[in-house]
Amino acid sequence: MQPPRGPESPSRGHVGGTAQVLSCTGKVTGLRSPLPQRLVTGTRERKLVSFGFMPRRAVGAPDLEDHCDEVSSLFVDRGYSLKAIATTFGTSVYIVRKHVNLHKLVRPKRHYVVYSQVICEACGVSFVPTSGRSRVCKICCPTRRAAARWDKYGLTFPRHVLFWERQRGCCAICEKVLSWNTHNVDHDHVTGKVRGLLCNRCNIALGWLGDTLESLARVQAYLARANA
Repeated sequence: MQPPRGPESPSRGHVGGTAQVLSCTGKVTGLRSPLPQRLVTGTRERKLVSFGFMPRRAVGAPDLEDHCDEVSSLFVDRGYSLKAIATTFGTSVYIVRKHVNLHKLVRPKRHYVVYSQVICEACGVSFVPTSGRSRVCKICCPTRRAAARWDKYGLTFPRHVLFWERQRGCCAICEKVLSWNTHNVDHDHVTGKVRGLLCNRCNIALGWLGDTLESLARVQAYLARANA
């Protein structure tokens, strides 16, 4: 027969298969184990924390039963996230999620806006945009990167592919094999006309030389004199 456990006698538990001593406050004394902590005695919240069903910071967090109307207004009407509500009331996301599931709070469905047809700035064909900022159709700019090239260089996706096929995927100056995601679009900074696709080194060198034939001729004359 085992002796009764008093307030001075600590209870025992197991952490990762190794015997550990639990003090009266529930704290584990000794080495910690990476395996889940199995508590023989303790409150329900501590058991949930030990098995990973409840975050440790949720223990002792304030309840939201006294703020049902405020939580419902923030979650349903104003669209606050669980983390924002937890920050507002100084509690944890676990408590907010538990409160939302208990009271069955559901946000209303979003009403999607159907935009009227607009004219594509690139090809002139009418299309239905997916957002209020769409100015080109999906054929001319199927991706965000293609839309960014259109905004910066006035280059559509079919014309970009035409440049790529004409150069056979190589730099127009050094004929180095280019990558589709990392190559540079060379353009005239005065007129804005796209001249070709370059690698990073050639594009930087062309920019430092000022994009003029005179500077290139001086470089050629210098190299001729230096190598003579």
